[in-house]
Amino acid sequence: MIKLHKYSICITICLFLSQAVLGRMSINTASSIYAMDEAERHVFFYEKADWRFDILGESKWSVNSSVRWRTDLSDALKQRGDFRIYNTYIQYKNRDFIGRLGRQFLFDGAAGLTLDGISISAGDDFGAGIFAGIEAPYDRSAELSDYQPSATFGGRLSYRRRGLLYKISYVSVGSGDREGYQLLGLHSSQKLRILPVSISLRVDYNISKSHLQKGVIRLKGRLSRLEYNLSVCKRLPLIRQDSWFSSFDLKGYTQVRAALDYTFTEGWNIGAAAMETISEEDLISYLEVFISGEKGLLGYRFRTGGHSSLNGFYFDLNHPMSDKVDINLGFNYDRYNNYDAEYGSEALSAVFAARYQWRDWCILKGELQSLSNDYFESDWRIMLTALTSFKTGRARGMK
Repeated sequence: MIKLHKYSICITICLFLSQAVLGRMSINTASSIYAMDEAERHVFFYEKADWRFDILGESKWSVNSSVRWRTDLSDALKQRGDFRIYNTYIQYKNRDFIGRLGRQFLFDGAAGLTLDGISISAGDDFGAGIFAGIEAPYDRSAELSDYQPSATFGGRLSYRRRGLLYKISYVSVGSGDREGYQLLGLHSSQKLRILPVSISLRVDYNISKSHLQKGVIRLKGRLSRLEYNLSVCKRLPLIRQDSWFSSFDLKGYTQVRAALDYTFTEGWNIGAAAMETISEEDLISYLEVFISGEKGLLGYRFRTGGHSSLNGFYFDLNHPMSDKVDINLGFNYDRYNNYDAEYGSEALSAVFAARYQWRDWCILKGELQSLSNDYFESDWRIMLTALTSFKTGRARGMK
């Protein structure tokens, strides 16, 4: 793999120094210190940065990036930290045409991956798109994957008109002697005029394995104060032969989901969600009910299957002390039982958090967390976070 650390740092410095040329810039950061006391004491530092540069003040050309960095301050001298690039790309956008070059999220039709390469899409009612490059490392590290096992290309054609959408797509990942996959996707959705419901259908067919990889049908809509969502999904895990997960015998499954959300008065909702997962070896059922309002949330959940069961409840309360200060209290309790081992355990967790709007561009947050279970009799953790948001420069012609 090709290391990108030095290139990323150099590019970032150049972008900041050339602010006078770039015209407009927006940066959002989240800096956190997370302290915990386990067998050894750890103090982790997390940094998240998302930024966008509009080149020459024009919105057609821009540079977009999202990066993460983590290190253990208690052992900072012995490690370099974990640096990850989630996306960094140059974009050109002009009406219905979008072109991107660099690391980018690509979720379009059968394609669902992070690409190091180029993508082009155009069209409105009639649309088309193509992409090519290599699949990014699974851990989003600052490296480029080897070409043969990660070579990626594909495209899609789509038609959209008055609530109707048809899409056909194709993606190929892997080449040479390293086995990859090829998917053909057919997607459609339509909003029915007679009934307050929209229906969507998705089929992903694995050409290289000659089987259905994923099939989903979904209904959703709103009837007065009631929102509803129903979906049925049948899928096989998509595991590369050279992936670490290939050592596991992962089976296909069928999953049925249903959710209801009813607004019984302004600011108050009651809801329920149910999920049934059916596989060759087991049947797993999950049910959750909740009530939510402006001040918080109270819920109960239950799961059974996999030779075990879990049930518990949770609540979350928030209260604004002033225009600048909010406090939050959360609590979670779960009871777990394993039928084969005749083993049961309980877990409790709680969090007290405060949020302070220090400046228009800066928010300070603090959390005190407590965890108690069979592994941690009493575990306390502290997290301090600073959120910042900056916007500089002006577009041409703006006063």
